[in-house]
Amino acid sequence: MANAYGYYHSVRYEKIRQRDANRDFPYQQRSCMATITARVINELFRRHLFQLSVTFHGGVKVLSYAWGSNNHIKAGKSTNAPDLAAIVDVATLMRDSAGRTAAGDFWYPMGTMTDTVYAVDGGMEDWSYGAGFEEDPDPINQCEPPTYGGYPRDRTNYSEFKNI
Repeated sequence: MANAYGYYHSVRYEKIRQRDANRDFPYQQRSCMATITARVINELFRRHLFQLSVTFHGGVKVLSYAWGSNNHIKAGKSTNAPDLAAIVDVATLMRDSAGRTAAGDFWYPMGTMTDTVYAVDGGMEDWSYGAGFEEDPDPINQCEPPTYGGYPRDRTNYSEFKNI
């Protein structure tokens, strides 16, 4: 669970105010990794190979996936991620496992972040998916946040992990 603090306290932000842990990643934004949550997820992704990810959003109740950033919008809708078929297969299994409401609707609708929630830069979905191959223009940046005693800039350098 990425934002356990927020889920438990029914708030969007980690304990430090005004920072949504789900939008604290170095994708299409300069300010990032200010939350402990983002840093922990970053370290997990640096140590393990995740081929794709689908996120359970508790607040809006949706299963979302890439794309969700402003650089992947065409005519107000998300463009398709290269691995969309595989991502949708995984999301469908997750949606079906989550069950249905009393009215018979799926408890968790699913779709791209842009199409189900809204477009946002710095989202975990696009960072976790695109950091390994997107290169031109490179949407991934490095950052060095001062919060919680700081976080080294080199922890947001992914050049050695590029899969291209």
